[in-house]
Amino acid sequence: MRITATRTLLQRTPLHRFLHHGGGSVTPSVIVNERIALWSLLPNPDQADCAAQDQTMVDTMLPHRPPFARLFLPMDGPMGVKTEDLWFHDDDHPRQHQRWAAALSNSPSRGFFALSLLTANSAPHAMGLKRDDLQQKPLNAPIATRLLLSNAHINLWDFHVAPQETCPLHEHLLPYVFINRTSGCTRNLDANLQPTGATDFNAGDARFVDPTTQETCCIHAFQNIGTDVIQQYVIEFKT
Repeated sequence: MRITATRTLLQRTPLHRFLHHGGGSVTPSVIVNERIALWSLLPNPDQADCAAQDQTMVDTMLPHRPPFARLFLPMDGPMGVKTEDLWFHDDDHPRQHQRWAAALSNSPSRGFFALSLLTANSAPHAMGLKRDDLQQKPLNAPIATRLLLSNAHINLWDFHVAPQETCPLHEHLLPYVFINRTSGCTRNLDANLQPTGATDFNAGDARFVDPTTQETCCIHAFQNIGTDVIQQYVIEFKT
């Protein structure tokens, strides 16, 4: 299974500080691989507005790879936002682009996570173990709390897990990225709900995971062992 290393997207970092990890270039505030580009847009009186910041990032990080679709996810969470206004495609009417430019210029208090889709290939297929060998069907449990948006290219989920609660055991069949909106700590659980370790993370940490490259099924759960509600965005990629 290929995992793009976690990077804190809330951290302000000069764009020229690059590290190289596997499938793409990564800075402490940026994830870029062959499928996606992800960065944060932060309101700052000493910098340009979020729309100008975003255009600078596109020009710098993707000079020869124009995104074919984009998501802008409020760091404060999706409440009060029309889900159809989170997404736009390069074939959309120009007025939608203008609407998002206006939204970015009047960004929420914490800003946005900006996600770009870079490829529009055929849908990926989960490889994993043969179901005949496992003598079981894929799990039907949802991978997160609430489906915000679904189209031909993505599923966008909102994820909430209260302190000391455990999320349902679930299976990932598609490549996905999760973005932590809050800091916290989890106890990781395997397919048999046995602990496999603990993970600490900060608000803004993000990770890209491709379960289609592994030889075993990507089935897991976690318990929130922190004191605050865990809040995440999870985006699955169908193309």
